[in-house]
Amino acid sequence: LAALSAWGPTIAAFTVGLWTGTARTIAARWRTPVVWIAVGLFTPFLVHLPATLIEVLLGGTPAHWFYPPRTAEHVAALVMFSIGEEIGWRGFAYPRLAERFGAVRGSLEQNAIFHILLQSMPILRERLCAAKLCNADGVPVSLPSPDDFKSK
Repeated sequence: LAALSAWGPTIAAFTVGLWTGTARTIAARWRTPVVWIAVGLFTPFLVHLPATLIEVLLGGTPAHWFYPPRTAEHVAALVMFSIGEEIGWRGFAYPRLAERFGAVRGSLEQNAIFHILLQSMPILRERLCAAKLCNADGVPVSLPSPDDFKSK
């Protein structure tokens, strides 16, 4: 069941997308040139390689740093969590935030507000609801502005 919970953001994204008529845009084509995808995939290796070479030159033994999935369960978890969450967060939430706030702030808003603040700080949720930014169930449905937190 834990693996199925990873599909929550994707299911929510497609539900809202079908309701609003924007479902086709959720898992649309890549919005980034392929060269930047390759840079993102290979940069960790390029950063780690010089550190490993320096450690070997200084007489050290490099730590084991690559842990590929060894069982079918690990492969399934890798696929389920990667696809299940990213379609919802990156395919639905991020494009809308980037359009509203710009690429950098949209990404920061998505990560800070949705992943950290709203899930781990109940007091913030209470303040958002007090500022009339929540639905009837107490779920924040709008992004706050600095004015929403000013003392009245």
